[in-house]
Amino acid sequence: MKWLANRFGATKMFRNAALIDGVVTDLDDSCVQPNAVDLRLDTVQRIADSNFILVSSRHQDDARFKLTRDMQNIEPVPWNSTNFFHKMGKYAGLGSYKSMFELEQGSYQFETKHKVTIPEGMAGWLIARSTLNRNGIFITSGLYDSGFSNFIGGVMHVMTGHAKIERGARIAQFILADAETAHLYDGQYNAAKT
Repeated sequence: MKWLANRFGATKMFRNAALIDGVVTDLDDSCVQPNAVDLRLDTVQRIADSNFILVSSRHQDDARFKLTRDMQNIEPVPWNSTNFFHKMGKYAGLGSYKSMFELEQGSYQFETKHKVTIPEGMAGWLIARSTLNRNGIFITSGLYDSGFSNFIGGVMHVMTGHAKIERGARIAQFILADAETAHLYDGQYNAAKT
């Protein structure tokens, strides 16, 4: 990788957002990882099995075309783990959690409790924490461009069995990378436009 960095004149390709003031809000010490920051789950919506049509920008104002599928809000439920873990033997007595999202197999749009502001000359994206990957839960995310400023989220794909995830659990890592910026993002997902 050193030859790649030297070829493009970069000394660092990835940057830890925790080390740059004002990029990610609401971080605690447990969120700061060696090369990225963990983000905590806040809201979840199930992506419905409804029609989706992607059209060119000249048709985006046409009400017949939807840019997103229908969504169903998933509310976290109070959850006492004592009975659940008691059945599992060695996990007995772990106590209870505030509230859990109970997820069936499927795809879910989620938002974290963290707002990000991507500086000029950088871009960011989310990846799943390895704990989720090992359990058949994958996270996909588009690229967050220079100039993006809003709460950050992505899509969680629950591939195998049921999953219970506590609201506030660390589910994704946010990575920043140096990037050439042609212009700053000024799209509909910036906080000032939503």
